[in-house]
Amino acid sequence: MDEVRDWVELSLIPGVGPKTFFKLVHHFGGPRSALDASKAALREVPDLTASVIESIRTGCASELAKAIDLTRKHGVAVLTFNSDSYPERLKNIHDPPPILYVKGTLHASDVNAVSIVGTRRATHYGKMVAERLAADLARLGLTVVSGLAHGIDAAAHKGSLAAGGRTLAVLGCGVDVVYPRANAKIYEQIARSGALLSEFPMGCEPDPGFFPLRNRIVSGLSLGTLVVEAPNRSGALITARHALEQGREVFAVPGNIYSPYSEGCHKLIKDGAKLVENVYDIISEIERNLEGVTCEEEKQVEPDASANVPMSAEEKKVFNFLSMVPVHIDDIGEGCNLSASQTASILMQLELKGLIRQLSGKHFIRRV
Repeated sequence: MDEVRDWVELSLIPGVGPKTFFKLVHHFGGPRSALDASKAALREVPDLTASVIESIRTGCASELAKAIDLTRKHGVAVLTFNSDSYPERLKNIHDPPPILYVKGTLHASDVNAVSIVGTRRATHYGKMVAERLAADLARLGLTVVSGLAHGIDAAAHKGSLAAGGRTLAVLGCGVDVVYPRANAKIYEQIARSGALLSEFPMGCEPDPGFFPLRNRIVSGLSLGTLVVEAPNRSGALITARHALEQGREVFAVPGNIYSPYSEGCHKLIKDGAKLVENVYDIISEIERNLEGVTCEEEKQVEPDASANVPMSAEEKKVFNFLSMVPVHIDDIGEGCNLSASQTASILMQLELKGLIRQLSGKHFIRRV
């Protein structure tokens, strides 16, 4: 515990980020020695600024006591880079976090992880794709990693949880801070059946500058990163770039060519990312690196629920016309050559059978 306190204390020193942290540890042989070093000794560390030297000599006793108290209060584990429980895959990136705060439990099986990321302003199509692919990955025994943000992140976590799988959320704040508040329920579910992780101190509030930093951890924990929807300027593309730099696979889901939320995915595909239509497009690229997991298509991915639901010929026609892209009721009638009353009646029957879903503005999508 004393060693963990030393790691936490050094990480709390103002101006000591991951690179400076490891520079100090390598120079002095450990956090305690760095904390106890004289000004003269600290001046010998290359590129260490006068303000950081002063901060180290001043210390952060009150901040350390608060951080330790909060970890105990919230049942949070502190993993140092030297800990046996620190994720091995994350150790291999070029700028790993010295410390991980973990609320929940990390399992050995989390080595088989895929991250799913995308825009916060996701469409219904994007959220349904993310949720379905996450559920399929979970059924195959893989862990889903994301960032607990609105949109694609939340959908990915939900899909994995609904399938009874494991999911990890990497936060851009302290693990005791629920952000965004709208995802409080997902946060609690992940804490019980997966893990919330952060390199940021306990009690640390979210900041725009923290999210790009956490993205390298999202990709670093994973065998590959899947981008579902992302505009050209998107944090999800930062995660994809980190994945490439870390030597991990990058996947992208194609979308509507007229949607700005598909531009980033289409650019990734043009640049060589694997186009994903189903979970096996992902598995085929990472299967050689999976540990203790055998993926068999027929047995493990949930079958199409519509196969066992009786439908009339006209109901099948309408159902087959629909997809996960919302379609207006008028376009459905025109596309299926049906009157307005026939279209409305058939859509109502398909809704009652649980096969389709009505969105706002009389738009419809498939449920399966």
